Amino acid sequence: MAEQFNHKYSLEFGPPLSFYKAVVQPSAQSFLSKQPLTFGLIDPPEDKGNAVKLTSHNMSFSIKKGKDASTENNITIYNISDTVRKFLEQNNGKKPLIILRAGYESELGECPIIFNGEVIQVVDSFNGTTRKTDLTCATGTTAIQEAYSVRSYRVGTKPSQIIDDVVKDMKVAKGTFDLPEILNKEIQKPIVFSCPAIEFLRRYGKDIGYKVWFEDGAINLLSNISSPKTIPAFKISSDNNMIGSPSVKTADVTQTELKAGSRQNITVTTTLNGAYSIGAKVEIVSKYQNGIYEIESITHNGTFEGSDWNSQLELKPVDGWEKQS
Repeated sequence: MAEQFNHKYSLEFGPPLSFYKAVVQPSAQSFLSKQPLTFGLIDPPEDKGNAVKLTSHNMSFSIKKGKDASTENNITIYNISDTVRKFLEQNNGKKPLIILRAGYESELGECPIIFNGEVIQVVDSFNGTTRKTDLTCATGTTAIQEAYSVRSYRVGTKPSQIIDDVVKDMKVAKGTFDLPEILNKEIQKPIVFSCPAIEFLRRYGKDIGYKVWFEDGAINLLSNISSPKTIPAFKISSDNNMIGSPSVKTADVTQTELKAGSRQNITVTTTLNGAYSIGAKVEIVSKYQNGIYEIESITHNGTFEGSDWNSQLELKPVDGWEKQS
């Protein structure tokens, strides 16, 4: 049945250390950081008994990414074997790591990574002979719970060094770090702290102006000040992947204001695209809403043997953007 929808996916999971190494996914994030980014499975183990890969079971997922998004995501698999279920049960206490790739049969090579994180809960249920296995997954949970920083810095230290040190304490990969001006300003007062690493990063972010979040196994920091000059990574229109029309998030915006082209936060649904990233700029072309927007959150939804296979973007307008040739 999945063939008629042109859907393709791979779902891989296994115990920590023996299966994955934390690195960063190549995606549109590279246009922000201008750094070569890589992510996913490095040096897969020869012992396939330590890992499971599924590509043809019916499955569904709802994955949300964003600076303010919930850390929990849901993946459901149907009719897995007793062997696979036992594997999940045996490794559940170790928080097995999981990578979900999803895209289309027409795509060459591996699909983009939709989710990379840990399985934190496994629940089985049956409807007749149909087994339904629900996986609750999260990203960054171990780093958030276990990483602790004890550090001190003298006047003149750059925030870039402080942040790099704390990220090293968390033993996680660096994703998008879009803090061009913030990182080069030397601190004017000594900084001393002893606390959970994520607590410091969030508190420090409020002080100097950035937001921090986990996405696909990596930690991300994004300046609160949007860069209007960034060239859009994606163009979305009715002729280019858009499903339906953009909807305005603000409840009290009138249809007259919408038709007049006032810039509002909007929601746009497109065909599934794992290359979208938080903070990326997109160009929207539609009847009433046009211009450059920044991605604030992403929700990927899919059913392998169904019609759902899309990405929902929450977007905010970027003011002062000038098109570059």
